[in-house]
Amino acid sequence: MKVASIGVAGERGVKYACVVNDLHRAAGRSGVGAVMGSKNLKAIGVRGTKGVTVDNVPAFKAAADAGKQRLADNTDRKELTELGTNAMIDVMQQVGGLPTATSGMCSSKASVISTRAHNSNAHRMAIVTT
Repeated sequence: MKVASIGVAGERGVKYACVVNDLHRAAGRSGVGAVMGSKNLKAIGVRGTKGVTVDNVPAFKAAADAGKQRLADNTDRKELTELGTNAMIDVMQQVGGLPTATSGMCSSKASVISTRAHNSNAHRMAIVTT
């Protein structure tokens, strides 16, 4: 069985509430956990015992291959694969997606610099005020 569920944050409508999938994956960028909570939907569980049939297998494979190639060629996708979520920190700061200004940490014009050391688990983030 596969389960996607929310916690207390989702139940209380926290704008950045996550949906946790299979205990180790979280979807939280859009506050989808709050959406589930607003519908009084705590969890979704799915279990399948039958396979999936495809009417046009060659067309399905061609579409899947085209999608894979499009992702492989996308430079933004490559950066996300290499750096993880840290690749989005500067963009999130630019669009006001980080709480740097509202938390009182620094001005809204602050520059957030994020890097991830290659071949290691070392993450670094610096907030530079201007």
